Amino acid sequence: IHTDSMASEGLLGPCVNLEELAKSTVNYSGAELKGLVTAATSYSLTRHIKKSAEFDQAESAEAPVVLMEDFLNALEEVPPAMGADAATLEAMRPDGYVTLASQSEHVVAENQLKSFVKALQDGATDHMTCMVSGPTGSGKTALAATVALASEFPYVKVVKPDTVIANAPGGSGSTDDVLTAALKASFEDALKSTLSCLVVDSVETLVGVAPADGSESLNVAHPKALATLSALLQRKPPPGRHLLVMLTTSSPKTLKRLGLGAGGVIDAAVEIPALSLEQASSVLLSTGAFKDESAAREAVDFLKRPSVPIKPLLSTARLARATSPNAESGVAADVWRRCAERTELLAA
Repeated sequence: IHTDSMASEGLLGPCVNLEELAKSTVNYSGAELKGLVTAATSYSLTRHIKKSAEFDQAESAEAPVVLMEDFLNALEEVPPAMGADAATLEAMRPDGYVTLASQSEHVVAENQLKSFVKALQDGATDHMTCMVSGPTGSGKTALAATVALASEFPYVKVVKPDTVIANAPGGSGSTDDVLTAALKASFEDALKSTLSCLVVDSVETLVGVAPADGSESLNVAHPKALATLSALLQRKPPPGRHLLVMLTTSSPKTLKRLGLGAGGVIDAAVEIPALSLEQASSVLLSTGAFKDESAAREAVDFLKRPSVPIKPLLSTARLARATSPNAESGVAADVWRRCAERTELLAA
């Protein structure tokens, strides 16, 4: 509709693939589509003016033709309000995502999450909820972010309690009210798209319980958020809509006692353990911090841990490389020790 007049007036280049553009603008509103076409026209005009100035002033009298490259530039400039929250997802994995050996529990968990994505893409189900659990720093948030990005769903949204609270305007009410409103808005927006993925990070923080699985008594600081999340997880999408919800937690037993466990409102549970010493050595080698297996293993053994959480391991490797005087030849042992102490990766 927005390009009909351009095509009839010969202003739309033959290279413009409207079918591909339609796939890339699934979540665009009418106003956003109009803005996209305007931006593409602007790119076309800018290119036309530059070309006329460089080669032939007479060309400026001709109307500029909008090409596919103009639309691709416009897509970057005019993102939809309801699109993939790529920037937030990338921030959830600052050191990227390290793929381990094919039989590791981490890869098994990743493949399981990807199978849920495929089930929704194929229409085998219209609704799936999965709890991704593991000790602090085990990489569960990075895994959920990686799967969400790889899904290429038209709508991907992240609900991070700390970010929601930090961005709440003054006068928004209690923390419980702010988190509850954010949950409702995120789920409502997700159900407007044909294929959506929500990542709800750190659920124990969201509902306001201390991350202590062994505690007998539970004090829920955000009861409204808990009740709302439980209700929304059970809500089935309307016809033609598909929703995947991935939740992360370090306290799966505590959440199960609150009704947020597999077999209840959660369809499936995936556990991400800390790395074995062998896996930790392999990860250090992949970062380039150490150049041979023996040096990497010595660095891991120095930590005096039975297992190693991947998140602080990667951040320590990044810090060590940044502060090492000769990082290209590998991080020196004394630099690694100082960095491990600074990031508290070294066992107490």
